[in-house]
Amino acid sequence: MVRIFDNFLDDVSFRKIYKEIMNDLFLWAWCDKIVEKDHIDNFQLYHQFYNNYEPQSPSYRTLDPLLKKLKVVSIIKIKANLNSRTSKIIEHGFHIDTEYKCSTGIFYLNTCDGYTVFENGKKVESVANRYIEFDSNLKHSGTSTTNSKRRVVINFNYINGNKD
Repeated sequence: MVRIFDNFLDDVSFRKIYKEIMNDLFLWAWCDKIVEKDHIDNFQLYHQFYNNYEPQSPSYRTLDPLLKKLKVVSIIKIKANLNSRTSKIIEHGFHIDTEYKCSTGIFYLNTCDGYTVFENGKKVESVANRYIEFDSNLKHSGTSTTNSKRRVVINFNYINGNKD
């Protein structure tokens, strides 16, 4: 089951995260292959916030409002993905983020025609300040965008304290 939350953060918290990540000085790393598909558009930029049991980025604390709202108990991995504009929407290929049984979440930083799609065909549009959550074993795929310079999301793999 995919749970969708619109207007996930209050405006002040959202703008703080947006300004940190979407500015020209934010550092991105190159990823030459998103999934095993081999085609010219199979790349993205990423920023690792948390991995290997510790923060990997000086911007990690910027995510505090998200982590608090999610009631995170344990973090597996957090990273931002930036997919550039393409002439047509490219679906990158179905995958899971981690073999560890946990929750996977995607926080959308900008509105564009890109989306997240699941194996059952369900599509979730990229809408700024939208958060989706699903079990880590649910295969999904991100996409490029055609109507914006970039599609930016933050991926979370974590265990939360929610009892629902």
